[in-house]
Amino acid sequence: MKKLLFIFFSVPLSLLYNSCSSSGGGVPSPILEDVIVDQIWEIKDGTERFYLNSNDGKLYGKDFLCDDFLIIGDWILDGNNLSYHYFDGSLEITELLGEVETFSVDEIKFNIYDDSTTQINLVFKAVDAAILGCMDTAAVNYNPAAECDDETCINPTGKWEIIPSCPYYEVFGIQINVEERFDDYMFIVSDSNKLNIDFGSDQTAYAEIDITGQLIIPNQTITLDFQDEGYDFIDVEVYGDGSVNTDIGIGILNLTFVFEILPGSIEETSCVLTIDKQ
Repeated sequence: MKKLLFIFFSVPLSLLYNSCSSSGGGVPSPILEDVIVDQIWEIKDGTERFYLNSNDGKLYGKDFLCDDFLIIGDWILDGNNLSYHYFDGSLEITELLGEVETFSVDEIKFNIYDDSTTQINLVFKAVDAAILGCMDTAAVNYNPAAECDDETCINPTGKWEIIPSCPYYEVFGIQINVEERFDDYMFIVSDSNKLNIDFGSDQTAYAEIDITGQLIIPNQTITLDFQDEGYDFIDVEVYGDGSVNTDIGIGILNLTFVFEILPGSIEETSCVLTIDKQ
């Protein structure tokens, strides 16, 4: 807002009062205070914005769309003259922000310089507040309407360490543990609310994720290597749920595996995978 205020105060301001006449048909013109207060105004063909807050009486301003509004001072509207005052140490200072020359609900023109040969105006247009949201197109909560990123994106894409916890069980005297089928790391690729999960060793599954980071792994088939136990590669049904917290980079997957090592021997086991983003 420094740049905007510099424009306002670096040149003399005309103090001529221009009242707004009634429009055609006997409909009165809008009242300036009703129009200007609690509305965000942006300088035409620029990025500086200001608004007058009716609740706390403060004038707020910012230089760019995605900046935070900062308090400039307490606003004062006297006729068509808009001023504000603030304290500099023990000094109370009142500055004339500008004189409104013309206004409507959509546009306000400030006269900032006026002499016998030259008149300079600043024009502001009424705008809506910037739309905040996630601007990462691959994130679960991507908002295509967002103008400013609010750093809330949920995107678990990346490398995650796997810390499995799967119980051992015995099949025909042979101990089997599904966790030994996993690599130390898995890789997740996010595409909106769909996740591709590569557990390593050609074990790939997919999951659905919502905007809170909750996961659903629908029933699907992957292939696990049981050659160390004297068997072959076996198709395994897997399903489950879980969650990821991308802010702190941790998550958990609760998986159930159903498979048939020998004809007629349906086996089922569950695993909890704690995952840590690298």
